[in-house]
Amino acid sequence: VAAWPVMVVLGLGMIVRSTVGQAFDLLAVTGHPRAIVAISLGCLITNIFLSALFIPWFGIVGAATTTAIAMSVRAIGLAMAAAHHLGVQVVAFAPVSTRE
Repeated sequence: VAAWPVMVVLGLGMIVRSTVGQAFDLLAVTGHPRAIVAISLGCLITNIFLSALFIPWFGIVGAATTTAIAMSVRAIGLAMAAAHHLGVQVVAFAPVSTRE
């Protein structure tokens, strides 16, 4: 029961992550591993930096918050990379546009 704030924060991060579909897999099978590595490495560094700031102040909730932020940023970055490299919109609930 005491861990509910952590679960809520991580759950919100997972919701954001789930709205971008399979951008990672799409980039991987179409030959864009460098984009995946760059985005993932940037999010890892962001997570470490934010964790160093948030954990001393907020404890386990700070760790959950930084993890949720990193998951969300990675998911959005992968979706943007899929749109840039492949012209494919992988974001759920996004308006459908035709590209000619």
